[in-house]
Amino acid sequence: MPQYVLKRTLEVKLVLNFTRKTRDWIILSYYRLLTPRKVRQLYNIFSNHPQGTMIISELDAYRLYRHVRVNRFSKCLEFGGGIGTSSAFIAAAMQHNAKGSVISLEQLPEMVKTAETLIPEPYKSRIQIIHSDVQLETYFERQWSCYLQNDVGEGFDFVIVDGPMFSNKEKIIYPNGDLIKLLPNLKTGCSIYIDGRVETRNLLISNFPGVLEIKGGWRGRPLLTKIQQAT
Repeated sequence: MPQYVLKRTLEVKLVLNFTRKTRDWIILSYYRLLTPRKVRQLYNIFSNHPQGTMIISELDAYRLYRHVRVNRFSKCLEFGGGIGTSSAFIAAAMQHNAKGSVISLEQLPEMVKTAETLIPEPYKSRIQIIHSDVQLETYFERQWSCYLQNDVGEGFDFVIVDGPMFSNKEKIIYPNGDLIKLLPNLKTGCSIYIDGRVETRNLLISNFPGVLEIKGGWRGRPLLTKIQQAT
């Protein structure tokens, strides 16, 4: 390839990278303006913790907060609570809406302990964190990673899927199957946020046509909606 073509290709890549970073900065700045300062300060609590390297991005945290504030969800179910970042932002939105509660499942005891320590007192009363082991279960002729704990109640209008991760020597990443078991527990119209788990999202849509479909969302983060009960 001629030298001038390589140079031009590099210039285009640099411009595109700069454009993406500028766009992301503008979007983040916009959501910062929409989010109260007290709520924004929550993010530092979790990001500054030694276990805070794998938490959701600052932008997604503000998006979750805004999503709950606007839609006024009253009952959230979270798969993969980690150290409590998402739960805290959701609970903060529910606190401002003066209604709502979160049930969060997490497989690692140390994460549960950290979450119980980091989540600020005003929001703890709205969050129930449940430790649960993980197992593989078979649905639609394939294996899915699922929590053992199924007794979480019903009537959920918002769900977050960010786990669990089944540990195995082969290092196979299995799709998350808890929604398959708990689909009847979700209200019609329930909003479902699947954090970057593209295979899980696509498999759920393909196996539940007419029940789950993409409705809205953010760049790279489409939201599913339960549009009717599965037959």
